[in-house]
Amino acid sequence: MQFYTVTDCGKTRPNNEDFCCGEVINGFTVMILADGMGGYQGGEIASSGAVETVVEYLRKNLQKYSSPKQIFEVMHAALYYANKNLFNMANESTTLEGMGTTIDIVISSGHDLFIAHVGDGRVYKILGNKKIKKITRDHSLVEYMLERGEITPQEAAVHPQRHVITRALGTEYTINADMIMENITSKDILLLCSDGLTGMLSDEKILSVVAESESLNEAAQTLVRLANEAGGKDNITVIIARLEEE
Repeated sequence: MQFYTVTDCGKTRPNNEDFCCGEVINGFTVMILADGMGGYQGGEIASSGAVETVVEYLRKNLQKYSSPKQIFEVMHAALYYANKNLFNMANESTTLEGMGTTIDIVISSGHDLFIAHVGDGRVYKILGNKKIKKITRDHSLVEYMLERGEITPQEAAVHPQRHVITRALGTEYTINADMIMENITSKDILLLCSDGLTGMLSDEKILSVVAESESLNEAAQTLVRLANEAGGKDNITVIIARLEEE
C-alpha cells in the first residue's frame, strides 16, 4: 500500500500535539494517527508515547499469515499497553495529570483493513473518487447528541462543545476501542485525519479535493493547506493511502 503523511501545527497552536507514523511491519502496512491533549507538553507526550508503544508492540507480535482474529488480538493488546503506560505516567506527575490521546490504527493486509479507533480522529474510504464513507464513529459529545436527535448536523458543525470527546487513550485504567474490519480495492483511497482537518473542511470538500488531485501527496498537501486557510484552529494531520495495483 502506498501512503503519504502531512502534519502541521495550524494557525493558532504553537506546538503540534498530533503524532503519526506509517511503516511496513512483517508484510503489513501499518498507519497510526494520534491527537494528544492535556497540560504543559502533555498532549505531545501522550500522542507520541502511544504511537511509539503501539509500534514497538506490533513489531514484536504482528506475524505474517495471522488470521483476522489474531490481528485484532494483537491490536487490542498494543492499545492495552499504550493506555496503561499513559495512565500511569499521568498519575505519577502533576504536570501530566489529565493527559490522553485519540488514536486510530489501520493495518492493511491485501484488500483487508483492520482498524482500531478511539476518540474523534477519523478514518474515511473514498470510493472511486465519487463517494466518501466515514468508517469510524466519533467518540464525542456532539456525535452522541446527533445520534439521539438532539441536534442537527448543521448545529453539530458549530456546537461550542464539538471538541469534547467521550473516549481517549490514557484517561482511564481500561480502554474501550472500536475494532472494525473493512475491505478496500485499488480504486479506493484511504484517509486518516485528526479533527484539525474535519473541523475546518466538510466531507464533501475533502472528497472534491481528493478527486481533483493528481496524486496522493498533492491531495494531502492541499487538504492541510485548505484547512489552514479556513482558520487552522487546531493541529492538522492527514495520512492518505491507496492499494497498489497487482
